[in-house]
Amino acid sequence: MSDIKIIIGANAGDEGKGLFTDYFSSFWGKDCTVVRFNGGAQAGHTVVTPEGKRHVFSHFGSGYFNNSKSYLSYKFIVNPLLFYKEHQSFPEYSNIIYKYCRITTPWDMIIGQIFEDNRTNKHGSCGVGINETVLRNNLIPFTVKDFLTSSYITKIDGIKKDWIKFRIGKREVSDKQRLLLESKSVEESFIDRMFYLIKNSIILDEVPYSKYYVFEGAQGLWLSQNNHKFWPHLTRSNTGIVNSLHIINSIPGNHNIEVIFVTRAYFTRHGEGPLSGECSIPYPSISDNTNIPNPYQGTMRFGILDLDVINKEISSDIDSKRKWPNLNINISLGITCLDQVGETIKYRMKGVYYEHSIDRFINNTKFYLSNLNMKNVYTSNGNSRNDVSVTQA
Repeated sequence: MSDIKIIIGANAGDEGKGLFTDYFSSFWGKDCTVVRFNGGAQAGHTVVTPEGKRHVFSHFGSGYFNNSKSYLSYKFIVNPLLFYKEHQSFPEYSNIIYKYCRITTPWDMIIGQIFEDNRTNKHGSCGVGINETVLRNNLIPFTVKDFLTSSYITKIDGIKKDWIKFRIGKREVSDKQRLLLESKSVEESFIDRMFYLIKNSIILDEVPYSKYYVFEGAQGLWLSQNNHKFWPHLTRSNTGIVNSLHIINSIPGNHNIEVIFVTRAYFTRHGEGPLSGECSIPYPSISDNTNIPNPYQGTMRFGILDLDVINKEISSDIDSKRKWPNLNINISLGITCLDQVGETIKYRMKGVYYEHSIDRFINNTKFYLSNLNMKNVYTSNGNSRNDVSVTQA
């Protein structure tokens, strides 16, 4: 039997999933495996230790500072260029990687940026090629396993000779982008970085057994690929509990599972797409050193917390657990950044906006979300695991 925590973003990402992954893995240390079960290197999960060490995790599970293992599952998309960059901070660390993980190539990244540059109405992108990797993989599958043999040569040739021309079509391409698409040094660097990844990883064809797991989600429920309410501003990934439950169901034995849906004390969103209660910065104390503006994500947007939206999205996501009636699953809520709102918090509930003390807000939240049969409410009043508190719902 394994104890399992599943960390899910309840919004559009940037909710504090790294903080809660660090928090739960700190109880279990080296006996814990952190599983990345969706998305890829576009994730940026910030962890700040009580001693002040800080890292934004993209290719590693956010349990690194607790000596927990990191496993990139079959639904994770590997980017060897970004893996290499992050691994320089942890040169002694070995990721565990499923051998059929899809690979993002530099051509996927460049094509994705070309598409976003050519759009009149921006879709919103991190610029690291996730969408293009998924699309290209449908016709030219490219996985870690291909680099364990010589088949990677054929795959690269197919991408460079056929896929690039087919995918770009008549779209406008800058001189710099065209040079990068045709560059031999880009290809050589990609191959070199991919072999570096393999050398510094443990490649498996099954989920490693662990007594404790933390399943660390990427992005949030608003961005899940089948969430039609927010279409077309979605990611190429299931951001809810489906992927994690599918993986857990393949691990022998019975498990104690707690799903923690995480939100900030206010809403945030990058780039385009709907945002409930959108406003300028809602609290003067808000600070964020991770989410700096860039040409593809744009500038962070803010909104007043809306419990109606929270309730609806979580309720919709947990319906999928009915597919696994044999799994024992409890639901909890995590609320971060409460230290940034001051003495009172603004929020919407049942269509009405309120401004209450933190204690009253938490009590109202518990009552309003009672339909979810929540087990716990986790709250964070700072940026490290030591700032997390828990109360029963």
